[in-house]
Amino acid sequence: MEQSERSHDIARYTLPGARSSGSVEISIIVPTLNEAEHISRLLASLQSQSTVNPEVIIIDGGSRDGTAKIAQSLGAKVIVLEGAKEFEARNYGVAESKGPLLIFTCADVVFPRNSLESVLRQFRENLSLAALTGPDFPYDGGLVLLFIYGLYNTLRFLSSRLPYPYKAFSSSTNFLVMRRGIFSETGGFKSDDVNADGLMGRYLVSRYATIFDNRVPVYISARRARTWGIARFASHYLYVLENFLPDISRQKWFGRLKSRSANKHGEIHGRRDED
Repeated sequence: MEQSERSHDIARYTLPGARSSGSVEISIIVPTLNEAEHISRLLASLQSQSTVNPEVIIIDGGSRDGTAKIAQSLGAKVIVLEGAKEFEARNYGVAESKGPLLIFTCADVVFPRNSLESVLRQFRENLSLAALTGPDFPYDGGLVLLFIYGLYNTLRFLSSRLPYPYKAFSSSTNFLVMRRGIFSETGGFKSDDVNADGLMGRYLVSRYATIFDNRVPVYISARRARTWGIARFASHYLYVLENFLPDISRQKWFGRLKSRSANKHGEIHGRRDED
């Protein structure tokens, strides 16, 4: 059956109307581990949003650099979940949140000023919309890295415009927006898969209305590419190929590739099993 013909009762997941001081419209879930250098920039970008005042929930994996204290001082709700892996922390954060709209992001992301207003408007106007993502660009990377991200974002956009079943929704928790009710229906992220966010997108696009919106970008740190070098960085993220080519997930060589990436994924924070 074509995606456009599928019937889902999205309307029961609608958002509040006019903003009120007592309502939470958007909950932003951020796992952290030793992010003192970046967390202030993220929270400042969220505080500077033009009209939307989100609930920000930090799930800290046991930072030793004062991340939790910094985040709390800047108004975030902080929960320490010692040793939690990235997607385990994200699932836990949802359970502790209140908003009907969930935004998953990372500590080294910066949101442009009108991002949340644009997101909220789209979900209010399109009641069938279940999830949204957009392009991400490094704010501190060189021309080569900008070119790589440009190619990847173009692939994500073009594949999102294809008809189902060829359509892809290559989602990343650098920036992923979902209705709470839809997230509950999915059962949450697979906590033991390095590409849990990409697999979530693959699940969503087969069942719900999704959008890759070039008008809502976010900016991310190029720290991993700078630390590892471009070649290693690019090879590490080859696992995102399964977002576009689902059949390769069953290949043994691809399983080995993902396993290697999972083992290395947490190096940037000094922990090998977590982002």
